Amino acid sequence: MALTLRPIDLERSPAMADLEDWIVLDDGIPIGRIYQRHAPANADVAWFWSVTTYVEPRSGLRMSGTTATLDAAKTEFRDSYDKWRDWATKAGFDSGLG
Repeated sequence: MALTLRPIDLERSPAMADLEDWIVLDDGIPIGRIYQRHAPANADVAWFWSVTTYVEPRSGLRMSGTTATLDAAKTEFRDSYDKWRDWATKAGFDSGLG
């Protein structure tokens, strides 16, 4: 499965206009978001990622986090989403996954 990124289509304030902001899609369906944080406390938390599609809480999986780079955010997002899909399949959870 290929996850793709699409720039978010929201009007933003001038202070946020230069920051990257992406919707994460799985086969064209929005499942999450990755964005560059405004004035992070330190470089290690410059990017935020979150799986925004429904995730069964019983899975116990982490569905958001912060990283230092966009590539790291993509990697952590993908890892968490793949773990969720595996859990849902093994648990027989009808999540609407393809």
